[in-house]
Amino acid sequence: MLVPRLVIGLIRRSLHTTNVKNVGVFGEREGGEHALTSGELGDFKPGAFYPELPKDRKPTYIIVGAGSAGCVLANRLSADPNNLVVLIETGPKDHWWDWRIHMPGALMYNLCHDKYNWFYMTQAQKHMKDRVIYWPRGRVWGGSSALNAMVYVRGHPYDYDRWEKEGATNWSYKHCLPYFKKAETYELSTGPSDPYRGHDGPLHVTQGKCENPLHQAFIKAGEQHGIGITENMNGYRQEGLGPMDMNIKNGVRWSTSAAYLKPVLDRPNLITSYGILCTGLLFHKNQAIGIEFIRQKQTYMSSKLEPASREKIYCEGAVILAGGAINTPQLLMVSGVGPGKHIKVIIFVE
Repeated sequence: MLVPRLVIGLIRRSLHTTNVKNVGVFGEREGGEHALTSGELGDFKPGAFYPELPKDRKPTYIIVGAGSAGCVLANRLSADPNNLVVLIETGPKDHWWDWRIHMPGALMYNLCHDKYNWFYMTQAQKHMKDRVIYWPRGRVWGGSSALNAMVYVRGHPYDYDRWEKEGATNWSYKHCLPYFKKAETYELSTGPSDPYRGHDGPLHVTQGKCENPLHQAFIKAGEQHGIGITENMNGYRQEGLGPMDMNIKNGVRWSTSAAYLKPVLDRPNLITSYGILCTGLLFHKNQAIGIEFIRQKQTYMSSKLEPASREKIYCEGAVILAGGAINTPQLLMVSGVGPGKHIKVIIFVE
């Protein structure tokens, strides 16, 4: 079980106590954080939608979470002009000027700071001498792809083949490979004929240069050891020592926000947000038909939640939960969906 460093926001009723050193779930405000430039979206402010939600139409899809999955979904679903897509994000935008996100060498800054990071901690682990383990999770456009070490690893082909053997139809490596290629622009791809690597996808992937003599010595050790070497870790052979693939383009982190969301912000049928916290799902019988949310309210030297001003959005199609491995089940449970024993605990706390 996980407990947050900032408990605020994990249990719905606790949102009434969100004045904690001006931090809360939206992070600590810094001078000039929300100042917009001519290169950004007009008067787009935290706690708002851009463009505004239409009054005469329900969205087709509501996507909760503008992270690694949410940005891709927003791109693909809004490609159909008949869809109206609303993207919900609690954290800030990944502003172009914030070097802490975009400079690869600055990655430890956000891993050690709660501005763009939910900064979760596990409960004490009985079988690890009661150690508490830090679990970073992105809370920003791009999600954890805006915080992580940018290593691009598809996974081992045999794992996908095993999934299909265990019942996951069409999840074998040969079925997944075309999608990997479609998503990728690999700097060393040989083009359309490359059997493993993509050449014109939105996700840019580069290979580590390994020019340092220590790097070369490390790789050479692979030649002398049974593990061997690999020149393309996401190609024919994954095992072995070799250069890593990275989500970097022209020296800049290439998150899913950069790859999928930013290029389509001008679509009139895509509504984006930040500073919007989804507090629950709305149901008709067993079908999710909308969400409940609260906005970040911006005042001088303060950014906080306004729990008294809960609002609702209903959709015509589906509510898609893309909050990640922790926040998605948490949102389900506070909405009454999940293991009974956990839901009873949440209700008791509320």
